[in-house]
Amino acid sequence: MTENLEVLKRATSETLEKMFFAIPDDSVYGSLEHSSYDSTVAACGRGSLWIANISIINIEKPDDNWLMVRAIVPKKGAQRLAENFSGKEENTATRDAEIDDVVGEFINIITGKFIAEIDSNIGYSIGTPQVLRLTSKDEIKLEIERWFIQKDSRIVFIIDSVPVLIEYD
Repeated sequence: MTENLEVLKRATSETLEKMFFAIPDDSVYGSLEHSSYDSTVAACGRGSLWIANISIINIEKPDDNWLMVRAIVPKKGAQRLAENFSGKEENTATRDAEIDDVVGEFINIITGKFIAEIDSNIGYSIGTPQVLRLTSKDEIKLEIERWFIQKDSRIVFIIDSVPVLIEYD
């Protein structure tokens, strides 16, 4: 495990606990076990998976994306984050547009904490979060299949039995 991944884990755990009042049950580095594939797909509910990306740009080399941080959150996890962040009661209907905003803010907070800790000597600019909501079952299954491929810059947090993936490139 790299030092950056440990920093990302701390930034995400702290954000989940302090801003979203969600304490992860567990976290896994790299990839999920294949035995959890069906439950991961089921966590997408009736077919929604949120993907939020944010670019970090080195001011000294603005043409280069220095780093990209990404969160991938199934519907049940995204709803839980949105309810907790906005103070709504659990299982209260939350519109997809509200969830879009909350998932964007989730990755924005994590990225700010992450970049502040990994290298304070480099001038950087954090981009605007880009949030994509997948609704096609085929697109969702293709995206989830990536979760089971080992990657050294990925952490999967388990929150109320729902996986939430955080990674950087």
